[in-house]
Amino acid sequence: MSTNERMHQWWSLTYAAWLTMPRVMIQEMPDDWQERMAILCEEWDAKWNNMPDMGTRVQITGPSGKLVKTPNWIINYRYTDRKMLDSLVGPVETHQVRDPCPKCGAQLKDASGGGVKCPKCPYWFCF
Repeated sequence: MSTNERMHQWWSLTYAAWLTMPRVMIQEMPDDWQERMAILCEEWDAKWNNMPDMGTRVQITGPSGKLVKTPNWIINYRYTDRKMLDSLVGPVETHQVRDPCPKCGAQLKDASGGGVKCPKCPYWFCF
């Protein structure tokens, strides 16, 4: 799978035009992840160093899609609401990156009943 395809899959079927990540959550990621993210942000800045003079604004919406007040736990990165952030962490297996198929290079997918399978060839592996 090409990098371009992988990014398209990451966006999934959303119509989102921006990537926004709360600073408070970024700063709770492991140090090695933060280092990689900082390098990517620096690469971004170097590539797009002639951006027009404009700003952005994030607005928070509730389940109905209506604007709501931004919760304090997401704004206040200096005083982390540990209980709230801990409640947002998913199971470890949702954070795993799958290796490509050893036969054809396609991104492996979860197989029903466990293991992984290739969507393009007959490769299948059970843990």
